[in-house]
Amino acid sequence: MKIVKLKKNNINKIAHLAKKILCQDQLIVVPSDTAYGLAANAGSTKAVKKIFDFKGRKFGKGISIFLHTIDDIKKYAYYNQNQIELIKTLLPGSFTLIFKSKGKTAPQIEPPDKTIGVRVINQPFIKKLTSICPFPITATSANISGKGPHYSVSSFLKTLSQKKRDQIGLIVNAGKLPKRPTSTVVRLVGDKLKVLRTGAFDLKLLSRFSTKKAEDTKTEAKEIYRKFLKKELSRKAVLVILKGELGAGKTVFAKGIGEIFNRELVSPTFVLMDEYRIGRPPLKNLYHLDLYRIEDEKEIVELEIERLLKKGNLVLIEWGEKLSVLESLKKENVSFFLVQIETKNSGRRSFSLYKI
Repeated sequence: MKIVKLKKNNINKIAHLAKKILCQDQLIVVPSDTAYGLAANAGSTKAVKKIFDFKGRKFGKGISIFLHTIDDIKKYAYYNQNQIELIKTLLPGSFTLIFKSKGKTAPQIEPPDKTIGVRVINQPFIKKLTSICPFPITATSANISGKGPHYSVSSFLKTLSQKKRDQIGLIVNAGKLPKRPTSTVVRLVGDKLKVLRTGAFDLKLLSRFSTKKAEDTKTEAKEIYRKFLKKELSRKAVLVILKGELGAGKTVFAKGIGEIFNRELVSPTFVLMDEYRIGRPPLKNLYHLDLYRIEDEKEIVELEIERLLKKGNLVLIEWGEKLSVLESLKKENVSFFLVQIETKNSGRRSFSLYKI
């Protein structure tokens, strides 16, 4: 067993070392966006069997895989085209998405229902490793089955016998990792969505509807405010992410909510944010943001959205592409909603409302 220390300036070198060891069907321990993970070549039956042997786990319980990009998912799993926008919103991020498997990995990582769990994350080392490996790698925690996750290499090693240590080819030590919640596991098989495990985010489908005209979209937006958002505002701040292609109807949706309070909202593309003082309980202030021009996640931090998140404030965000970018804002005093908008060939707009 070899232990190497990961630094910002040696990620490329260590990733290539890790790839070499993975190609030999050995196990490696790697830092992830949560705890340390146990990685192996997910396409190799020999390597995957070593994972089960190390963890003391019986075959039949699935093991997720790390992929480099969302586009890679189609190599290993089936999904519906009407799910693609939701997938792009959740990934990269703290979600594990379960799909029907295409059987392109070692069969042992699939549960009896022939599904496969997929993770795409922005952790620098995993991003580099998945970019250079010609195969997916396993995304399972580095622990013995039934034991908790490990956030430091020293903690992990203390639990291992010499025999277990000898089963590991390489440990990539990134120091002590911050303790973050596990990924949220969402099953997307067929047209159904089911949350199997809640982690950093929950995801609950509240409503689906479609509209043909802008006025219909405004009417639905008003109904969503009255039915779902108003109640939350009496207890918390409410943040609504409006997600859809250019011209899908995000601004029209926001305008509908503005009309409830006789406010004429316009797209804040150039100023990034407009503020409307409402003062009609439970709504105190309405903030309308458009992140279309933002190119770097650091610019979102500079907007200081967190200061807006006070009880009674409603924050509407257009082009909130990735939940992971806004993950730091998910707190007990904030209710998150996602409005996913898809444009159909007929000109209709399809809306899905999720509570996060």
